[in-house]
Amino acid sequence: MLKSLRDFWNAPTFADEESTRLARLIHLFTLVTGGGSLLGFLILLVGQPDNPNLGGLIGTFLLLVVVARITLHWGWVPVAGWLLTLNVWVVITLSIWLASSLDTPAFNAYFFVVILASLLIGRRIAAIGVAIVSSLVILMMSSRLGLLTTPTGLSWIVWTVILLLVTAVILYLAMGDLHRALAIIRVRNEELADTRMVLEARVKERTGELGLAADIGRTITQIRDLDLLLAESVRLIREYFNLYHVQIYLVDKSARTLELQVGTGEIGAELRRQGHRLPIGSGSINGTCAADKRAVVVEDTRSSVIFRPNPLLPDTRSQMSVPLLIGVQLLGVLNLQSKHVNELNPDNANVFEVLAGQLAVAMQNAQLFTESAEARRS
Repeated sequence: MLKSLRDFWNAPTFADEESTRLARLIHLFTLVTGGGSLLGFLILLVGQPDNPNLGGLIGTFLLLVVVARITLHWGWVPVAGWLLTLNVWVVITLSIWLASSLDTPAFNAYFFVVILASLLIGRRIAAIGVAIVSSLVILMMSSRLGLLTTPTGLSWIVWTVILLLVTAVILYLAMGDLHRALAIIRVRNEELADTRMVLEARVKERTGELGLAADIGRTITQIRDLDLLLAESVRLIREYFNLYHVQIYLVDKSARTLELQVGTGEIGAELRRQGHRLPIGSGSINGTCAADKRAVVVEDTRSSVIFRPNPLLPDTRSQMSVPLLIGVQLLGVLNLQSKHVNELNPDNANVFEVLAGQLAVAMQNAQLFTESAEARRS
């Protein structure tokens, strides 16, 4: 119960930012107009305790303000805006009629309805404008017919002061909301600018990587000896992309095992001497890559369930394996390792897939060249 009461006196929030903004405005306006009405009621109650219409008028207004707040907390934000605007319009019109005179500050308060409607209703302000004009015409005709007279001095002064105060507060709140909206826009623009810079940097990085891949591709396609081609490929890839280790596995004749054919540096030579082999399947990164014929990326080896650490390569922190394919035929796997987490990631996987495609074609061409040379010798 207490929580419901506390929520009633707070502005509700919604998933839609615009609805939240309007709800906050309506919440503030109901507090300001309701408080202003109570203040005017207390002042006039002391100055004009015998006024029979005052209590009913303000009571009606406060009741409609409460209805607007209830509607707002039900989530009917546009309806609450209409109720609050129409409430103010009705009270102003009744005030003029009950005062029996156009010479009253309430008559000048119609512009406040226009401000309120423009803030809460927006483009539908035309309907409010028509209602206001109609009210003015009716009241002016009534004045000409002698149905309205001059108000008392105290009532005129009190309502003028209350009107000015409420209008000033409403404008202050509206400007505050506008400044908040502008601040949000500035933040969003800064976020967009940051995002654009990040994207531009990524595009520049990917373009550079594709350029490196193209350079490597042009170099390796000129090599006709398969062993030399593979050794030169891992060396160039490691140097161009500043990687920790690069190696190439080839599929054996049984098509069930990957055999390490070449690796960079002394570590690669040692693994080659050990006859390093891996089964094709889900037991490792390279095996999974070969089995699924798709790139496998491990951005952080410490959190990977398929990463198998190698004591000769203790500093591997991210790893990628890319299949070497000619159509659907698997030739082997290109394995890349980095010392840095997330350096090998899905964003740059396409670069290495392009490079692996070029390497696979170069391997096929080298094999065909070797077979052709052997055929000529025989």
